[in-house]
Amino acid sequence: GQLPEFDVYLGPDYWDTVIFNSSSRPVSMEIIHVLTSDYIHVCLINAGRGTPFISALELRLLAGNMYKETDFGSLYLFGRLNFGNTYGTVRYKADKYDRRWFPVTWPNSTSLHTFDEIYTGFFSTIDPPDQVMRDAITPKYPNDSFVIKWASINKTDKFFTYMHFAEIETLEKNQTREFNIYMNGNLSFGPFSPYNRTTATVYSTEPDTVAPTYTLTLNKTKNSTLPPIINALELYTLKYLPQRHTDDQDTSALLKVKSTYKTNKNNWQGDPCIPREFVWDGIGCSYNDTDSPRIVLL
Repeated sequence: GQLPEFDVYLGPDYWDTVIFNSSSRPVSMEIIHVLTSDYIHVCLINAGRGTPFISALELRLLAGNMYKETDFGSLYLFGRLNFGNTYGTVRYKADKYDRRWFPVTWPNSTSLHTFDEIYTGFFSTIDPPDQVMRDAITPKYPNDSFVIKWASINKTDKFFTYMHFAEIETLEKNQTREFNIYMNGNLSFGPFSPYNRTTATVYSTEPDTVAPTYTLTLNKTKNSTLPPIINALELYTLKYLPQRHTDDQDTSALLKVKSTYKTNKNNWQGDPCIPREFVWDGIGCSYNDTDSPRIVLL
């Protein structure tokens, strides 16, 4: 039979559409989101293309200073890569925030590894785990660049990139590793030299310029005797979730009604008033442009 497709809403806002390419290949979605309400709702919407279903829903609390770019909106994970890792996905307990770091090897590159401890220090609020930062890759040939390309799924996608670096080789006195970072041919950062056994994160302070495809390039400088190195990379698309949730006190009161009277209405799920096409049966809501929706009729 045909695999189902369905929409996912985070609170009152459309998040994405779940599309399965194979019945044996799971689909996961991850977003970094700052709550604006005491309640969080993840809703699966039947779009007429099969019955929605979910296998697991996990919530993780992050430190408030980690991904400051949430001031622009929510960050929808596009990819989180652990370069040079040959032993499998890294997550909790290695990562205390239970982020999943997927192993990646790269063509025409050399994988590096150290058993030394990698310090976070003051150069990364993202706090990638020590186990991830012990791995890295570098181009196989000294004069080569490191290049990674990807295509946006939607032509309006805006990307944030987080590159994590640590020098895990012991350099001789006559050796230097220094490189510039380019996004689609434009200098993004540099010259930069990774710190010895210490994590540094280079990241977008505003969304990268919208493009159908992206090319991230690390080029050694003329002063460098060694090619670039990279340990890990995170890619996020900016997701605007602008709608206001139903007033928290109204939602709390209605949930108490539902619990006390064992109300068995099929659509009494998610946010009571938003989206408007999914307002709970038997209630009326008021809306304006500046305040949260209020429940005015039951």
